[in-house]
Amino acid sequence: VHPPAGPPPNRGVASARARPAAWVPGGGSIEVTVGGGPWNGERRATVTLQLGSRGGSRAMAGPGEAVALVAPRLAAGWASGEVVLDPDELLLDDRRPVAVRVLPPARVSMRDSGELGQFVVTALGVLAEAGQIELSGAGGITIGVAPYGCAAGRSGCASIVLPPSDPVRFGALNRALAAANVPWRYGDRVEGAAALESDEVPELAGARITARVTLEPVGAREEDVIVRAGTAPWLVRHGGVVLVASQMRPEETSLPLGGSFVPALNALVNRVARGEAGTLEAAPGAPVRLPGVVTGIEIGADTVPVEPGSVVAAPARPGVYALLAGRDTAALLVVAPDPRESRLERADAGLVRRLFPGAEVEVMEELDEYAARRFRGAGRSELTGWFLALALAVLLVEAVVAAGGLRRGS
Repeated sequence: VHPPAGPPPNRGVASARARPAAWVPGGGSIEVTVGGGPWNGERRATVTLQLGSRGGSRAMAGPGEAVALVAPRLAAGWASGEVVLDPDELLLDDRRPVAVRVLPPARVSMRDSGELGQFVVTALGVLAEAGQIELSGAGGITIGVAPYGCAAGRSGCASIVLPPSDPVRFGALNRALAAANVPWRYGDRVEGAAALESDEVPELAGARITARVTLEPVGAREEDVIVRAGTAPWLVRHGGVVLVASQMRPEETSLPLGGSFVPALNALVNRVARGEAGTLEAAPGAPVRLPGVVTGIEIGADTVPVEPGSVVAAPARPGVYALLAGRDTAALLVVAPDPRESRLERADAGLVRRLFPGAEVEVMEELDEYAARRFRGAGRSELTGWFLALALAVLLVEAVVAAGGLRRGS
């Protein structure tokens, strides 16, 4: 039964994401999108941010609108909270969990700045001026065309490696990777357009690649792959070494020409190089591919063991769940309702029938008609008429028997 009345008006928090995905102490903002509909009358409502034990800013928004809520100043570590919308009739989508990783600024040193290109050098300078990184002559993270520092086995370091422009240097680079026990090698140069795909680094997703050097595994694990160009590995991480398949130049990728380049480089040095997966999002029960370092999910007081890099079902209850690497938190999983559930649009009868393929579906708008015909869908018959006929027959028989008794009495 599908009553003809329209659905009730509804607003809901469709998304709430940290911008940038990882913060340095001093904060950032939460980008909130309000969904729902249809809405008659006053569509806008107050959206409020609660992060950690402190409240954030608030703003007014309605279905289809997006606002940025400035977060309070947070110390380094993991922080979780929620975005709250003024309640309406349907309450489940009026609150949405949110999480963010607050990191101390990474110390970054550049090597081979001529090979890195002007776009990378300029972007790192922008990040340094914004306080997102600290540029130093020697630091925890190096970026160049060789695994500097980490190849020597020093702990607490990371190295981002871009392919050199001179093909002669690949032999020495691959030997350095072997010496650092990195199970990946640079191969042949490949021309051809492809789009980047990544769940862990959304800042890179969608960028176009026109040239790359193949990344060839040598006993490597699938979970080392963080970004793909089509189906081919484009960015991999093993231990403290990150390998990128393309130079950050317009001739090889569209990244330097877009507004996402500085955020992508920020994610590369502050999250990927450090081995931080940041936050993942999923709807309740939806499949989630875990980062390669995750060994358990903290659900309440229990820790559920998982295989690193495996695909698991997200918990059924919305909330924020810690993904553990041993005893350390490697990432946070944010489980929130699918935003499409807030859109209360009337479905036509054809769509309802398509939801039950292979079944004979009857759709009616009136409750009385439904009550009269509800047995037919299960192959049953309506028995009301038969019972009325039986009752009439009983009454007739009773009348005949009573009439015969009166005659005998007379």
